[in-house]
Amino acid sequence: TGDEARLRQALAADAENYEAMAALAEVLIARGNHEEALTLAQAAVRGRARVGRYHMIYGDARAAAGDRSGASRALETGPSLAAEVNRRRSAN
Repeated sequence: TGDEARLRQALAADAENYEAMAALAEVLIARGNHEEALTLAQAAVRGRARVGRYHMIYGDARAAAGDRSGASRALETGPSLAAEVNRRRSAN
């Protein structure tokens, strides 16, 4: 898709563009490419551990890959994620 190509270009230009990593992981989860999504989400978390949204995407990628317990652990990063968790739950 156009979004995927744009995000891949952003990563090619800057391998430490964690926002592009996370956004591409979301696109890939939706497309069913769970392994690559998991790799990207994990890299985003490692690069910017304080960004709660990246932990949420990492948890989503783990769940999509079939790792429900790992998804729960990915979300156990502290109260800073409470608002994001509640927002996503209410959206579903």
